[in-house]
Amino acid sequence: ILEKVHTFLQLFTSATLYKEGDRALILSSLKLMDSLLVYYKKNKERYFQPEDYNARMLRAIKIGWFVLDKYYTITKEAPVYTATLLLNPSYRVAYLKKNWLE
Repeated sequence: ILEKVHTFLQLFTSATLYKEGDRALILSSLKLMDSLLVYYKKNKERYFQPEDYNARMLRAIKIGWFVLDKYYTITKEAPVYTATLLLNPSYRVAYLKKNWLE
């Protein structure tokens, strides 16, 4: 199990090191959170497969996903994150379609 946990957490180590220093931009933080949520989903599906089934990993992934989703939800409520998305031309249209247009 320790080897599986170590392998799973390598992405988080890389992400933490990447976000240190002058790379701590709001937009890149949102992209990183999106990537981490995709990573959680992919690994959840992996550990549900019969050949890789692992209840402990699934429980750990569920808890981690819950915490990350909690912070992701908080960012949606913060005006600075909304402003960042609206002011960036490449994200503006997608954000408006997803959150404002019916």
